[in-house]
Amino acid sequence: MATSLTAQSAMFQSGELTRWPGAPPGPKGGRDCVGLAALDRFYRCADGWITLTCRTPERAAAVAEALNHPEWLDAYDMLAQPRDGRWPARSGGLWPPWR
Repeated sequence: MATSLTAQSAMFQSGELTRWPGAPPGPKGGRDCVGLAALDRFYRCADGWITLTCRTPERAAAVAEALNHPEWLDAYDMLAQPRDGRWPARSGGLWPPWR
């Protein structure tokens, strides 16, 4: 089996490379993009960075519980929050140092 960087890049970016009439707009990113949603992004910690990927209500509940803020499930629709929405701004200082 053989592959190339070009083939791998085309495969992983196929969603952004494919267009058709009526297609939804692709997610906006950029060179310094930290993620695409509140629960699918990188967060700065006291001593580095942590990545968070969470796509189910059960996992969102676990994140809120791990951060000692279970009330966030009612206060925010965590799975629907955008990358730079209210929840990421509110949670910014809560990430413990990663060990």
